[in-house]
Amino acid sequence: MHLTTEMLSPSMIAATSVAGAGAFALAASRVRREVDRNQLPTVLALGGLVWVAQAVNLPMVAGFSGHLVGAALLTLLIGPWTAMVALGGILAGQAVLLGDGSLPALGANFLTMGVAASAAAWAIARAAWNWPAPLRTGVAAYGSILGATLVLSACLGGVALVPLLASHAVIGLLEAGLTTVLVLWISSPSRPAAGWQAPWIRAAAALLLFAALLPLSSSLPDGLHYSWELLNR
Repeated sequence: MHLTTEMLSPSMIAATSVAGAGAFALAASRVRREVDRNQLPTVLALGGLVWVAQAVNLPMVAGFSGHLVGAALLTLLIGPWTAMVALGGILAGQAVLLGDGSLPALGANFLTMGVAASAAAWAIARAAWNWPAPLRTGVAAYGSILGATLVLSACLGGVALVPLLASHAVIGLLEAGLTTVLVLWISSPSRPAAGWQAPWIRAAAALLLFAALLPLSSSLPDGLHYSWELLNR
């Protein structure tokens, strides 16, 4: 779901860069309301998990692939503001170190995967607070992908909405399934005598599992690039 410079107009790059910087500054000012120093190991482990998981593309139907975005995972475990800051750091690191996306497109990618996806997951989870946890988590994760897709389409001028929704409606199922399993496992109550069951250790274990899957990552284009290729044939 990473936008690149050539997909965006100069005016869109400028607008999303300013809006993204403002959104990141606002989120950073709210982080202390959600987490404290004791939760820092969990935040770092979850951030590492999402970084690695985003690199593991799984084949979907119709010749494209999808990966975990992780916005709902982070939002439901550490809060929406902290999730936005964590995703901002992840996306910036990917752009600088891996060339995934691009620096000019960083604002658009942050607004899409960091802000829209996290906000959608938070809003849905709040609205469905009395639902069973697995259902609430899955629906919030699925909604996070649809929310991100709407902003993604807006960044592209709205021309790609239908193909983007078609591909990401499928990818949303992957997001919902993975997020539900990970959230329920990482957040499950720990016994006092079982320190290895701490949330940050569970998140680190999931990180290692995704790292082991990296060599198996699909080479198929992800939903965004698949849709972009269809529009530009």
